[in-house]
Amino acid sequence: MENLALNTIFYVMIFIFPGLLFRKFYFGGEFTKQFQQGNLMERFLWTLFFSLIIIVICTLIFVFLENHEYFIIQDYISYDTIKNLFESLSNNRLPEQVDIKIIDCLNFLYLILILYFISSVFGYASYKFIRITNIDTNSFAFRYKNYWHYLIKSNKTNGNKNNKNKYLYTNADVLVEYNGKQELFSGYVQNYFIDPISNKLECIILKNACKFINIKNEEIDDIEKSISQNENIYELHKELKDKKIYKKFISGDIFTIFNEKIVNLNLTYVEQVVTNFDIKRKQKIIINFIYYSFFVMVAIFPWVLQHELITTIKRKIIVSMVIICMLIFIKNYILEVMKINEKSEGFLIFLTRLFFCAIPLLWVYKYLSWGFTLLILIVYLFTIVSLINKIKPNVMK
Repeated sequence: MENLALNTIFYVMIFIFPGLLFRKFYFGGEFTKQFQQGNLMERFLWTLFFSLIIIVICTLIFVFLENHEYFIIQDYISYDTIKNLFESLSNNRLPEQVDIKIIDCLNFLYLILILYFISSVFGYASYKFIRITNIDTNSFAFRYKNYWHYLIKSNKTNGNKNNKNKYLYTNADVLVEYNGKQELFSGYVQNYFIDPISNKLECIILKNACKFINIKNEEIDDIEKSISQNENIYELHKELKDKKIYKKFISGDIFTIFNEKIVNLNLTYVEQVVTNFDIKRKQKIIINFIYYSFFVMVAIFPWVLQHELITTIKRKIIVSMVIICMLIFIKNYILEVMKINEKSEGFLIFLTRLFFCAIPLLWVYKYLSWGFTLLILIVYLFTIVSLINKIKPNVMK
């Protein structure tokens, strides 16, 4: 029984948990309940499939790092260490006390943590990529089972998405039946909850909710008095021949209506026309996201790269600063070309900045000593400043 339990725990940790972590982070936001949907065999097969995918990805990463001459990896992700760990833990016996090594236990712990970390990151990145790019609204293969998300929010799947418009919110008119009497409520959809198994709507939550009431003309004195006193309880919605329809605002932050009371549900998508400013702002966000992603990689890359040209801390710092400055100038020029930045400096200024940042590489690649490199930087800087001062008066004339 001990052998069976040991092997079972080992295989679950390796072949089940990575897939569970991937699915847990993949079903995020409005789709968290889909993690529990489906029968047990279906969920087990998907979990096992994603675990195998993660293991293959991690194996390829480890093999690449181990065979790359400029990267030095730790012993706990080397092929021999992983092979020995698998062989020792998969035996049908508990290891003897004399055979237990602390370093092997730590190596196994490090390996498991790396595997779980990659599974979580890969799952969350897949979820964010699908949601940001809206692949699920364009492709049925990537669409989540929570169809209420696609119904409540304006998108292409329900045929109400205009590419030129920006979705703001959804207004719901809910007809409910209580004690044989039907009443109509309206408000902004704040949230909703679905059954984790059947995917049916359990309740809908409205914000700034109000109820429509019909009052005969001879019974409206109290309501009209409330409106004239600005009590903000009633508002005239529609006036008919023998009666008036009022909106009665419901006090409270949110108003919950459960599914068993709902007779009919009408959704109205409120959208805003997207201007050129909104488009440029979105483009700027995308460019900044790409820039900061490269910024982080460039800042870390020189410190994990083992190369004879950047072995010292001083060289690593200089290479990081040079590449980061180049990234900043490239990003600003891209924003300038796309006319997102109001300030326009031109292509020549962009080139002069790149050349200025590239001069320290002469010392990094050992073409020149640090003294000559510093001298070239000073001469180049004074030359550029003098040229700019000569050009500015001519431009002003």
